[in-house]
Amino acid sequence: MADVIITDNEHINWFDVVALAAGQDSLIYNGVDGDDVFNVYAGVSKTSIYGTNGAGDFADLQFDTIELFGSAHLNSIVGIDVLRFASPIPATTTLSYNANSSFGVSKIGLWES
Repeated sequence: MADVIITDNEHINWFDVVALAAGQDSLIYNGVDGDDVFNVYAGVSKTSIYGTNGAGDFADLQFDTIELFGSAHLNSIVGIDVLRFASPIPATTTLSYNANSSFGVSKIGLWES
């Protein structure tokens, strides 16, 4: 079994954060540099999202967003500027996370069309 680290170093990154595949222990998404959007879908668990890197370095130089399209459980969240509930029915969408981990989000809101 293995942890999988997904990193993209382009200027603007779009990540589709999906449920674990067979044989994966956890997923780690590193946005690193540039403005990043993490589209999180229903069923995601054992996943960490870092707008920059695991330490949150240079988070003030970019704008990173999590779009939550379904209920999910995240291990940790670091260096995120906006967490947006983007589900068609946001009242039924939940986000839980490991309380012993980092929760680095500056603003939480609803998606507006």
